[in-house]
This record gives sequence, structure tokens and C-alpha cells, in this order.
Amino acid sequence: MSIRIDGKALADEILTGLKQRVAALPVRPILAVIQIGENPSSHSYIRQKEKVARLVGIGIKQFKFPARVSFQTVAEKITQLNEDPAITGVIIQRPLPAHLSSHSFISAVAAKKDVDGFHEKSPFIPPISQAITHILSVILQTKSLRMALRNKKIVLVGRGETAGKPIGETLSKLNIPVIQVNSVTRNKEEFYKEADIIISCVGKRGAVKGAQVKPGVMLIGVGIERADEKLVGDYDEGDIKDKASFYTPTPGGTGPLNIAYLLSNLVSAAEKST
Repeated sequence: MSIRIDGKALADEILTGLKQRVAALPVRPILAVIQIGENPSSHSYIRQKEKVARLVGIGIKQFKFPARVSFQTVAEKITQLNEDPAITGVIIQRPLPAHLSSHSFISAVAAKKDVDGFHEKSPFIPPISQAITHILSVILQTKSLRMALRNKKIVLVGRGETAGKPIGETLSKLNIPVIQVNSVTRNKEEFYKEADIIISCVGKRGAVKGAQVKPGVMLIGVGIERADEKLVGDYDEGDIKDKASFYTPTPGGTGPLNIAYLLSNLVSAAEKST
């Protein structure tokens, strides 16, 4: 029997604590969100962040730029936000237009305000990485992940800068061995068949199929795409639920935890600045 991991319920536990921490602060934390272009997914992600932030007393300021904006124009705004004591954290909403470099923007954000955890000197763990380790701790019923996972085969699918890459780096820092595969990996389905845990960060419907995984596999879905006017994940719930021992749904799996940990990083930044 498969167990569906309720990411929203897990996130709500975190948000309850955050609300209390925010109430204890002398100043309301504010997250600055920079959006470039009119990507529909970006609009959706920002609305979700705003909705959750309001619940815990966090403010969000959105700064929108046209798709053809220059790097210099956005960099100047980032510098202003870095220097503004009223702004607690700064994030660049992905995806970005093709002519702009995410890495350059990451470097422009002050490390102490990089609540996304992408800056090499950021004091924060990327929220998506925290979401993954939280879910693994729930599945395995332990906080000592390194010991619990020492004999598990973990396959991480995808190497994108917002999910696969930071998740891989975080697990590596925890000395948790991971096999990373991506679109150019040959016969990657062979890795799927042997995996005890699959963390899929592709963002493509049907990237992982029930026929490709072994019975009892633990599936954590991170990648999402919009299809037929709704959000879908890398695997179809109906296709895998009779084979997986545990799985996260889409939506309602890693997404709510990702937002909760982003706001947790923001509150930590506010606490350090007081």
C-alpha cells in the first residue's frame, strides 16, 4: 500500500512556528521578489508565495521588469535592495529570459539576503534542499539521514540550477551518496529500476513511469509543468501509486515545503539583523 506524503500538512507545521517567530520580531520581515518578463509560471509561483507570506505576517514587494531589460538595470535595483534595511531578503523569480544569466544575478544579491541559498557565500540552505531532507526524514522516521540512507540507492533525476543542482550539493555535504542522471545519461531507466529512492527534478510529464521503477520505491517529485491548464508532475500518481511505498503528489508535495523553508530562511535573516 502506497503512502501519500502530504506536503501541505508538513508545511503548515513549519508555518505555525514561523508565525510565532514573526510576531516576536520588532520589524516585519519583507521579501523582495524580482520578476523579469511575463512567464505564466512566474505569476503563479509569486501568487503562492504572497498567499503563504500573508498567513504568517511576512510582507512581499514585487519588482517587475520587461523581458528585454538589460542586466545593468536589474543589477542596479538589486544593489538598492541590498542596501535597503527594510528589505530582509531578495530573490530572482525563475525562469528568466534566455538572454539573461541567473548566475550573474545570484552573484549580485548580498549573501546575507540570499534566502534562496544559491549564492556561494549564502548562510542559508536552499529551501528545496530542506524540503527534500524533511520529506526523507518523515519517510524514514529519523533525523539521522546519513545513517538511514547509507544502504539506499538514491537516484536524482535532473541537474537544473533551481532543484537538481542544489539538492545534489546539499546531499553531498551531508555525505549521502547520490547517483545523478539527466537528459544525456544513457540507459537512465536502468538506474531507475535499481533505485530505492528517486528524486525527480525534470519538469516534464511522464519523466518517470511506473513501469520503470521497482516495487517499494520511494518517489519524491520536484519537477512540475503546466499541461491542460493544470500543474502536473514528473510522474502520474495513478501510474505509480500501486508500486511506490511512499510518494509525493503534484501539487501538494514538495511545493508547499519549498515555500515554507524559503520563508523560514527569511525569518532567520530578520532575526540575525535585529
